[in-house]
Amino acid sequence: MTREDAERLLALSRESSWTFPSSAGGPLDARARREQWVEQLLAEQQSVVDAARYFVDAGELDAATELAANSWRLWMVTRDIDGGRRFLATVLDVGNTNASRERALALYGDGLFAFWQGEHEHARERNEAALVAARASGDDEALALAHLGMSRVAVDDGDHERARTHAVHAREHARDLGPAMGQAPLHLHAQAVRQAGDYDQAAVLFEQSLELNRRIGDAGMVAVELHNLGHVEIRRGNVDEAERYFAECAEQDAGDSYGAALTQFNKAAIAYLRGDFDRAGSLFDEARAVLDESGVQLATDDRAEVDWLSEQLAQQNDG
Repeated sequence: MTREDAERLLALSRESSWTFPSSAGGPLDARARREQWVEQLLAEQQSVVDAARYFVDAGELDAATELAANSWRLWMVTRDIDGGRRFLATVLDVGNTNASRERALALYGDGLFAFWQGEHEHARERNEAALVAARASGDDEALALAHLGMSRVAVDDGDHERARTHAVHAREHARDLGPAMGQAPLHLHAQAVRQAGDYDQAAVLFEQSLELNRRIGDAGMVAVELHNLGHVEIRRGNVDEAERYFAECAEQDAGDSYGAALTQFNKAAIAYLRGDFDRAGSLFDEARAVLDESGVQLATDDRAEVDWLSEQLAQQNDG
């Protein structure tokens, strides 16, 4: 890696224009995927790592941090979470603690990767550090993502009030950054309200999130919000509405074990509300078997709904 190559890659990274901050589908829309900077950075992904190391070895830590801030989403595109964390560690773990916008963005990225891997304490530490750096920088994008990361961790902790507070702050800072940047903050706002048990307000927020994801073309999150709305309607006792959401969600099934299990859980919930308890129990057991065989762990929100349905079925059997 020469200085010329390192500086060229840094300049190329400055052209990046990521669409989604943390989408289930990926950080690019169809238009962005056709742009030249995407193909060049993906083709030279290992060289980006080498360039970061070059800047670190040269003592140019601000340049290394900027490259990391601009480039970490490459590892989201390729779904190489381990590689993304190794790349960010090259920059974040060398003692540069300048509270800059770039450091906040890189810390958020590492916090997101750690969260995906279930290392929630590390995710919490990274997001707390990101929020400190973002506040010092005063940059709206950095603040939106740092609050988003804090909200995500709080939802997983079951601290719905803290999750809601951070999600609202994230939405405020994302307001003027384009509709896609508001996607994840709105989703987490809805999740926090749902976790608090306010299903009427959660339905409103999830409907807004569904409409936003349809508008920006994120099919993965459309399916997620249809699923969430179905369970909100289950809790509100609106079985016909829940069934409608679940049916549309099933049409977009990704074909993986997790989706297959959730489809069966959803059918079980509908059967329970319709009073067909035997069918509900059978479908519930089928879904459990799929999860047990695959070894996949349920997300916090899905686990809460599965536990609720399990309790309802157990009470019915005891009765």
